[in-house]
Amino acid sequence: MGLSCEWMDGYVFDVPYIADFFFYQTPDFLNFCLLLNGFEHPPLKNFKFLELGSGMGFNLNCMAALYPNGEFYGIDFNPEHICFSNRIKDDADLKNVSFYELSFEEFLKERKEEFPKFDYIISHGVFSFVSDENKNFIVEIIKNKLKQGGVCYISYNDMCGCFFSVPIQRLLLDYSKLFPDLGSLAKINMGKNLIKKMKDAGCMYFNLPIMERLFKKFEIDRLNYLAHEYLNETWNPLFFTDVLSFMKGAKVKYVCQADPIWYFEDLFLTDKQLDFLKGRRSIVLKEIIKDYMVGMAFRKDLYIKGGQPLAKGELIEKIKNIKVVLRSPIRQEKFKVSPPYGNKNINIDTELIKKLIEVLNDNSCTIGEMMALSGFQSMELPNILRVIAVLLHSRVIDVVLEAEDHNMESCVRLNKIVAKEARFKNSLKFFCIPESKSGIFVDIIKRLVYDALVNEGLKDMDSIISYVIKYTDEREGVVLTKEEIEREVSKCIEEDVVQWERLGIIDIKL
Repeated sequence: MGLSCEWMDGYVFDVPYIADFFFYQTPDFLNFCLLLNGFEHPPLKNFKFLELGSGMGFNLNCMAALYPNGEFYGIDFNPEHICFSNRIKDDADLKNVSFYELSFEEFLKERKEEFPKFDYIISHGVFSFVSDENKNFIVEIIKNKLKQGGVCYISYNDMCGCFFSVPIQRLLLDYSKLFPDLGSLAKINMGKNLIKKMKDAGCMYFNLPIMERLFKKFEIDRLNYLAHEYLNETWNPLFFTDVLSFMKGAKVKYVCQADPIWYFEDLFLTDKQLDFLKGRRSIVLKEIIKDYMVGMAFRKDLYIKGGQPLAKGELIEKIKNIKVVLRSPIRQEKFKVSPPYGNKNINIDTELIKKLIEVLNDNSCTIGEMMALSGFQSMELPNILRVIAVLLHSRVIDVVLEAEDHNMESCVRLNKIVAKEARFKNSLKFFCIPESKSGIFVDIIKRLVYDALVNEGLKDMDSIISYVIKYTDEREGVVLTKEEIEREVSKCIEEDVVQWERLGIIDIKL
């Protein structure tokens, strides 16, 4: 387990990364953020999409299923990641996605001419994990391979919210080096135990109030994620201006964060903070100040290459054509707004939220259609967009920029693979939503219900319950009793399956 491999370049390689879906990287979501900030966006049909550091490839496989008219490319230097990516791709029969086992340097120096130019290039978290040399390779790829008018997404750990993690990461890394023959999962477990014992022994640093947030993350984050986050030789949180300096070499310009909330500063800043920002025209300075004000821990920056602002009339027309899709019916009395960036006193029109949810509970509609409805005609577009930003942040809705007949077939094929994996593994946790071109987290009980219905063709409740119990009996991480499982399965059949059919997640009729 303690092998030394030059190709890994200080990166954790003996443990695969997490296989998740990230809704804020889909073309529709990225383009919505660009529109909010007044810019034209790349196409949503016949586009080319590159992910630098595609990991386990599940994110890209999901997008390939959701956007059958797009071409997706993923590169990653870890053979295990590429092997898994291709297995899921082949099992789901996805023809519009390809994965390549390449380092950034190899892509740039040996294979660059084999690849087309791209409308979208994304790199999720990689900037925080790689050396400056590899950062420069990423920048050079973007410079050479991003089309004019293309968008680039770069996310990374922000020093403003991660500064207290730096000594922890160094401790875990140094401690892990004392056990070269152990694997990364064993090392991270031992490191967690060491920190707990040091905290209990009265270690001042670990008992600072600010450390509580980190320790809570330690409890819920998966071990393979923690191994990649804390045992990486070149892990390094960055300031916004650090990344900005690198990106200048790609000939792109910063537009915004891939988070609509960030556009509406009064949704997460106090009145005093807003007064301090007022009148400051420098976008760079405002980003710096906001990072400090909220203690930003993870930034998701969007850059464009040669993109131009839209005329006001054209911009409003495009925004009004955006379709808003409710991910699942909401009971008004149970709905709570997720406070963005820790601001508990969110300044939002709760009555407008209720009206919007009431409309969407009946059917999806465009923003323009919504504004024509009784009760909305007096509402100004910016106020409606503020509410949409909040509901997006709370994962209540999705936005679709170009409404069209969704491609249910490829999504259902991938969802069937996700459900089947749940029999013995718990690595894939998201279903594709064709109706909203997004994904939804699904717990293991619901995945097994889907598996029983679609892959096994079971119909009656008793058979489905028995099937779920069969694959959860004495299963690590499943602590439900037989009675609790029965209740969860019944609830899933009565509520979730109905919504799966509405959103195109499933293609059966009970």
